[in-house]
Amino acid sequence: MSNGQVAVVVIVNRSRLGQKYQGAAGLVAQALDALLDSYEAREIRGRIVDVSDGPTMAALGVPTVDDVADERATKDAVDAAFRQYLPDYLVLVGGPDVLTHQTLSNPLGNNGTDLGVPSDLPYASNAPYGEQISSF
Repeated sequence: MSNGQVAVVVIVNRSRLGQKYQGAAGLVAQALDALLDSYEAREIRGRIVDVSDGPTMAALGVPTVDDVADERATKDAVDAAFRQYLPDYLVLVGGPDVLTHQTLSNPLGNNGTDLGVPSDLPYASNAPYGEQISSF
């Protein structure tokens, strides 16, 4: 990668990971550092983007993700990181209780059941936040 492009952007919410893993939060931080080290050892440029970090998010021009359930803020943060670094890969660290899934309208939902489908599909798209699966 001679052009300086970041090949892998790792998206985390360190605040939520700290709440979730409490005493083991340091181990999570060590694992993230080890992940970046493993990329560097293979000459792959990686970067961690913490969506809960004020200065990081301010530099990307979006607010921090303070509410883990805020789908729009999470999508906006991921999109901002992608626009800034144009990585080949995005790695989302944590399940939907750390980086929320986006609720998409279910085109097959009927009789008032299964109207919304939680999905991480929107994170793989440059389409802005939305609820229609066809947008992604």
